[in-house]
Amino acid sequence: MSQKKIFNGFWLLLFFLSACTPAPSLVNTSISTHTPTAPPTWVSADLVNASSGKHFMINDFKGKVVLVDGMSTWCPTCFKEALELKKLPGMYGSQAGLVTISLGLDLKEDAGVLNGYAQQFSFDWPYATATLEVTRDFGNSYGALFIDPTLVPMFIVDRQGHIYSLPFGFKTAEALKKVLDPFINAAS
Repeated sequence: MSQKKIFNGFWLLLFFLSACTPAPSLVNTSISTHTPTAPPTWVSADLVNASSGKHFMINDFKGKVVLVDGMSTWCPTCFKEALELKKLPGMYGSQAGLVTISLGLDLKEDAGVLNGYAQQFSFDWPYATATLEVTRDFGNSYGALFIDPTLVPMFIVDRQGHIYSLPFGFKTAEALKKVLDPFINAAS
């Protein structure tokens, strides 16, 4: 058998195995703590709110619970997730100290695209384009899967600035609330 046939057979087998891999759990609410030796760059990176044009950093929200949602406007799962994120303020009220930020992980989508998307669907939390620096830091700190918007990567930054990742995949507002409650109820 030629090397080319073996090589092609390997890729075909890999394709079929990956197609049979179960989808990420829709109800898994476990979280992982990430405590790098140095704070990751992305929490102090200069980001721009796509609707207001104001500059901010994730670190600006210290003392609050920040839910960071990795997304892209072309991703149907991201849209479905955004509809769930839209429910969170009604579940918590304005005094909860919860900030949601959606980071566009597709470097080809600029602030105008994100702002149009947010306006069209009445998503009223900050949207920002993840810079190349932020995208690299996600990949280097947590792995390449964290820069794939179709996996709906999410992080929680607690009131003290500790970072937790949520499992990949779609999460309902109720599942997110279960995960967020201990962070929201913790004293600052």
